Amino acid sequence: KPFTALHIRRYESGHREFHGNLPLDYYLNSLKNLESAKKLYPVWIFTNDEKGSKNLIHALTKAYQVDLVLNEKSEFSPSETLTLMSHGTSIVGANSSFSWWGAYLNKELDHNSTIFPRPWFREKNFATPDLLLPTWCTLGFDDFDL
Repeated sequence: KPFTALHIRRYESGHREFHGNLPLDYYLNSLKNLESAKKLYPVWIFTNDEKGSKNLIHALTKAYQVDLVLNEKSEFSPSETLTLMSHGTSIVGANSSFSWWGAYLNKELDHNSTIFPRPWFREKNFATPDLLLPTWCTLGFDDFDL
């Protein structure tokens, strides 16, 4: 059945200062955009750190229908998890190559069903004009979480 794949990537100290963790408003606004485009389906959350994502997951679950949370302790291997993510009917990606590949491997997605963050890095000196496919939507946000 159709689902929206939502990837929450939490970076640990050392990487967090460069990459940055995406804030709740990015995820809520992405889901709101999918809803407006009639591309929102029950949400399946994919995360590498369920404990570190607890507050985000809780807020998303209160606001939207979340059917599944797959985390670092799920019974699926990383390649199985990536394959599952790539079957999402719509995707809200993180600033992570994992969700990038999930969206890239899904050839059915269009501009209204694929959302990625802008900017990609917290470190502003890295230009990323060709990082995302032109058919993917990007969404800005106020600031990264530390």
